[in-house]
Amino acid sequence: MNNIREIRESKGMNQLELAYKSGLSTASISFYENNKNVPSMNNAYKIAQVLEVSIDDLFKVKEVISWNYSIKLMLSFYSIQTLENEELYPIIAGSMVH
Repeated sequence: MNNIREIRESKGMNQLELAYKSGLSTASISFYENNKNVPSMNNAYKIAQVLEVSIDDLFKVKEVISWNYSIKLMLSFYSIQTLENEELYPIIAGSMVH
């Protein structure tokens, strides 16, 4: 879930313009806006710079969602996989601990 489309549209910008200004493809912008792919931190930074918002604003969740879904969203954003049994390990200072 992200707010890229909403923010882009509020700035009067179309996908082509955002893609051009951010140096990304229109396909990438479309995938991000339709939640078919999650931007890397580098691409999220580029989009945030063009839209003049923080990265946090791009991914701020406006409705209440379950804690488990929030964790899965965060894990997918950082490309970290959960174990098959869905057991989650805390991440401290960039390393996983048991």
